[in-house]
Order: sequence, then structure tokens, then C-alpha cells
Amino acid sequence: MKDSVLRLRIDKELKDKFMEKCKTLNINPSELLRTLVKNFVNESKERK
Repeated sequence: MKDSVLRLRIDKELKDKFMEKCKTLNINPSELLRTLVKNFVNESKERK
């Protein structure tokens, strides 16, 4: 269930490039970031 919000600050140029790349690849930016966070957490568990 997606009921929490993560806010972060990044340079506008980086955000614009990220959004454009996602658009070009037809990838939902939010889904991509959720996947990144999930992978990071799972990989961190394996290291302990």
C-alpha cells in the first residue's frame, strides 16, 4: 500500500534530465524510484 510520501531536493537540471529520460523510456518516475528504494533496502539486508 502506497500511503507515505518521500520528499527530496535535487538540482532542477538533474530532475529535468531524469524526467526526460523516464519519458523517453516510457517509465513512470515514481515507480522507478520506489523500485530503487526497495532494491537498496533489500541489498542492505543481505549485507548484514
